[in-house]
Amino acid sequence: MIAKTQEQTTTKIEFRLFSQFEIRVDEYVLSFPTRKERWLIALLALAKGQPIARTVLSGLLFPEYDYDGDPAYYLRRCLSALRKSLGAEAERLLTAQRNTLALNIEEVFVDVIEFDAAVRRSDLKSLKNAASLYTGPLLAECTEGWVLEEREARQESYRGVLESLAAYTRAAGDYAGAEKSLRSALDIDPIREGNIRDLMEVLALQQEYTVAEYICRDFIYRLSQEDPPQSPSPETVALSARLQTEARIKAKVGTVATSDDSIIPLSSELPCPLTALVGREENVIEVIARLRLSRLVTLTGTGGVGKTRLALAAAERIGKEQVQRIKFTDLSKVTEKTLINQAVAEVFKIREQAGKSLETALLDFLKLQTLTLVMDNCEHLLEDCATFVARLLRDCPKLRVLATSRQPLGIMGETVWRVPSLTVPSAIKSPVEAANRLEEFVKYSAVQLFVTRAEATSKGFHLTVENCAAVADICLRLGGIPLALELAAARLSDRTVEEIADSLNNRFRLLTKGDRTALTRHQTLRASVDWSYQFLTLSEKTLFQRLSVFTGGWTLEAAEAICSEGLLENDTALDLLAALVDKSLLYAGESGGKTRYGQLETIQQYGQEHLAEVGEERQVRNRHLLYYVEMAEQAENDLDGVEQASCMQRLVAEHGNLRTALAWCDTSADNTEAGLRLAAALKTFWYRRGLWSEGRDYLERNLAQEKGLSSAKVYTKALIATGHLAANQGDYQGALLHLTKAITLSKDNGDKRSLAEALCRLGNATSEQNDWRKGQLLCQEALEIFRELKDSRGEVMALFYLGSAYFDGMDYLTAWSFSEQAITLARQMQNEHLTAFLLVPLGNIARFLGDIAASRSFHEQNLNIQRTLQEPIGIVYSLEALAAIAATLRHPLHAAQLFGAAEHFRENLSFPVSPNGQEDYARTIENIKAILGQETFLDARAKGYAMDIEQAIRSALEYQM
Repeated sequence: MIAKTQEQTTTKIEFRLFSQFEIRVDEYVLSFPTRKERWLIALLALAKGQPIARTVLSGLLFPEYDYDGDPAYYLRRCLSALRKSLGAEAERLLTAQRNTLALNIEEVFVDVIEFDAAVRRSDLKSLKNAASLYTGPLLAECTEGWVLEEREARQESYRGVLESLAAYTRAAGDYAGAEKSLRSALDIDPIREGNIRDLMEVLALQQEYTVAEYICRDFIYRLSQEDPPQSPSPETVALSARLQTEARIKAKVGTVATSDDSIIPLSSELPCPLTALVGREENVIEVIARLRLSRLVTLTGTGGVGKTRLALAAAERIGKEQVQRIKFTDLSKVTEKTLINQAVAEVFKIREQAGKSLETALLDFLKLQTLTLVMDNCEHLLEDCATFVARLLRDCPKLRVLATSRQPLGIMGETVWRVPSLTVPSAIKSPVEAANRLEEFVKYSAVQLFVTRAEATSKGFHLTVENCAAVADICLRLGGIPLALELAAARLSDRTVEEIADSLNNRFRLLTKGDRTALTRHQTLRASVDWSYQFLTLSEKTLFQRLSVFTGGWTLEAAEAICSEGLLENDTALDLLAALVDKSLLYAGESGGKTRYGQLETIQQYGQEHLAEVGEERQVRNRHLLYYVEMAEQAENDLDGVEQASCMQRLVAEHGNLRTALAWCDTSADNTEAGLRLAAALKTFWYRRGLWSEGRDYLERNLAQEKGLSSAKVYTKALIATGHLAANQGDYQGALLHLTKAITLSKDNGDKRSLAEALCRLGNATSEQNDWRKGQLLCQEALEIFRELKDSRGEVMALFYLGSAYFDGMDYLTAWSFSEQAITLARQMQNEHLTAFLLVPLGNIARFLGDIAASRSFHEQNLNIQRTLQEPIGIVYSLEALAAIAATLRHPLHAAQLFGAAEHFRENLSFPVSPNGQEDYARTIENIKAILGQETFLDARAKGYAMDIEQAIRSALEYQM
């Protein structure tokens, strides 16, 4: 009889420290009889998993016993009581060292920690999350001294969150939302003068002048009650006077006016764009919000990304909604640092005066002005612009500067905001997908811009099901860069959208039909990138060229290993990467806890051209190849260790570079062996990710170059990998050919490890073709060799395939015995992948023995693990098994949906049902059809077919049978 296993469930644990202290385990609120227990676990939670010395804890919790008692004794008593209160979760209290105590908060929700993280991220979504998490002062009922500093720090952070939210919502035109945030901020600090002025302005924008005046008078009264009494600042007094004037004028003429007669109509303040701004509404709001929080905001980004156009749109919105004076100066034609003053002075019509320099005259004028100055194109005079702007901001307290530059100015107090490319859709692979996605497709801002400009260029152009795949390709390959998209759309006057997409391999030749009236560097894509490239140092140019060999990004370690050779001695790769990021030729982000760099495909192609021109391409690509060969061979071992999940994530992140390295091998026979090493090392990666066709293609191409090889071991390893992938594709003849050859070579070379693996793979392929007796013999021979070699991983594989062979022969009890031995060994090895995968045969055997509950439990455990591993093969097996169980338990609609989802994933994998499983598969499908009827079955299957992997797993696990 089969031993039943309990379903594995994830316990949900929540620590709530804001306002009232509470700990929940699932839906149960834990009870802590004493306050000291509560404060002890709160202290440990606030430490974020870091150990705290017991002497520190006892001193904080029991200061009254420092001179009259033993604080350590009371801490031990408190800790003992806390363990009892925590019950099953007491194991989270860690005492790795006798003199310290820590709390394991892995997979625990702690509201304070989540709040702190959201505040650090500071984007709009995170700020909203932080505001919702702060439900009141930290540990409101705690009166002990140690909590005060922590409480005040979170309260100050919360006030900052509210101010930022007010800026965002005001910029978006949500004045009521801004008012709400500001009033909440004033609840914390009622006499914070900046918030008072912001609230008055927001009230005025809602025509609530009387309320604004009341707020001001209440504020002045509060100041008078301070000790000593205080007075409002001149800015607050002036604002109050202006709002009173606006209120009187509105009462007379019914429109909002301003008392500042010097404000000029907007049309004379800003250049008038010739085209509408497309797809940037959220970006405009973001820029305005940041400009309210900082007196200097610099918009950075690669050439052609739309910095100037975005700055103009934000400035126009500020001028209209905040009734503020805006001035614009274009520095693109300024070539000397001494002319910066002159360019800005000309905007204000300031002239030199007797005994006073032009700069002094300009500063004297601006000291009295409340305005926003847009300084466009600062990058070519960066240091001089930085010096000039720093002096402006220091001497002109009412001035704000919105700058555009491909590199930050580097001034204290500067807020740098990188202008993102427009959003792009994923590739469209079929006409059916095009028809299903057309409505969603037009929501992407890159598509919106391209279509808008294309329709203006070619009156007959419209987005259709037939051409949307080509439009998606253009948007993707141009990286959502507005200039590139506009230049591509301009070519519709002489070619079709499909021809433009096909021509993008030579995009710098294609995209040359720009606006003749635009700046030279904006007339073509090449000129735009040239403008950035010419200001690089020699070391920066060298590194920039070499980085173009990467595909899909890279880490600092990869850049150092592949690209740093021969760079100037004083320049480190890290410093140079930072400089290229600053100059908007690279971007940086976080992946798996590490910084990962990347570049737009357009910029990469430019770098590749220069790398070829300097004659370094071959050397750099060879270093790139060897680096990823070594990485893949190390990962091959790590994929069987305790770090296998993070190792798989690393390989997924480097997939583009792995493909590029393999493609480089095709260009020279000298790289054949390195290519075969790389391809063979990736066999586990390809297998688990379901990339069988891709892996087999690379392997067979390199195997065909047998003359370039010197290592028989590498060749044998590649043969085994190819045979394994071929068997998964259902090509058993191909598998037999490669694996038989591998067995012969292994015997000739005395390579027992390869021999055992080849026997194992051949035994499985043989068994799946209904020759299960031969399969059993081959797998048994392999098991004996693995045990002789003390190869635990190989032993698990042989036991698994032996179990499969006996299952195919319908000897279910023997199959169970081998599978149980295999999973026991996999668990001892802490191999999560093998453990999950071995749950599948255990579940299948249980189902055939009639133990449906155990079968369902095994398959659900596998899916829970696969949620993290995301390995599609194990997911497919369990979805199909749970579908069969659903059919057995008379849930045919659910069964049909799960079969539909599994069918979709099999098609994506090119993974056919094995010959041995086809009869059971077909019989189950026919039974479901008979119950539901053909039409209902097809509808249910189609719903499942449309699910992604996460939706399918959720459906399988959450359905109540």
